[in-house]
Amino acid sequence: MSSIGLGNLIAGKLINMVKEGERDQPSAVGGVRAAEIDTGDEIEWISSETTELIETGRNLLAQGKNDSALSVFEEALDFADFEEESEVYFYLGYTYDLLGQTASALRNISYVEADNTYDFYHDLALLKGKLLIETFDYEEALGWLNSYIKENKSNNSVRDTVQTAHLLSSFAYSGMGRDSNARNALSESIELDPSSETASAARKLLNQM
Repeated sequence: MSSIGLGNLIAGKLINMVKEGERDQPSAVGGVRAAEIDTGDEIEWISSETTELIETGRNLLAQGKNDSALSVFEEALDFADFEEESEVYFYLGYTYDLLGQTASALRNISYVEADNTYDFYHDLALLKGKLLIETFDYEEALGWLNSYIKENKSNNSVRDTVQTAHLLSSFAYSGMGRDSNARNALSESIELDPSSETASAARKLLNQM
């Protein structure tokens, strides 16, 4: 993975999610779901403590202050209710990954529900796939990635993520000794967008096989 810079490639895709700035309205994710207050004429949205902590953590990640972000997300978990926990665990896992603590990252990610209504669902697909491969759980990684690819193969809005998922799946196939499947996964990745950075990485890996 390091030979083609895959870690940096995925990190570059994931960091965009924390550089999007503050969200204008509550999302469908529990961690950023606010409380409704009916004032008579209109509904007011009041941010929860968890929401504010998640936004603070995101801003710290965007500034590269990963240790500080970790402390904030750990605090957010103390305030999170059942519906909010998945988002907090996702950011904890992501932050641990940035800190190079793969086992802790995967442990936190394992608590995140695979709900495609989450804002971070597509980022979760790449992060969990990468962590499973890095911990040599190739069969689990393959099941996770192929399920994501099947669900989103016709979704052009996340073509880049699907393309990277194909690339990741090639490592799982290779780890299981299924080299022919690995080459097919790389070819499928390239075909999705031949001019992309992901396709370039896939070609490099294909030439090494």
